[in-house]
Amino acid sequence: MGLLFVESLPGPKVFKCGCCKVDSASHDAIISKDFHGRYGRAYLFKSV
Repeated sequence: MGLLFVESLPGPKVFKCGCCKVDSASHDAIISKDFHGRYGRAYLFKSV
């Protein structure tokens, strides 16, 4: 089984996974809030 590496992101506003609460992306990585994914409204990030 592989090792899990979890990195904490700096900053006051950080997006977290809804299931495991691991930091996913910082607020600065948002490209667009007016994005629609397959299941509806979504945010478009430059890196996650």
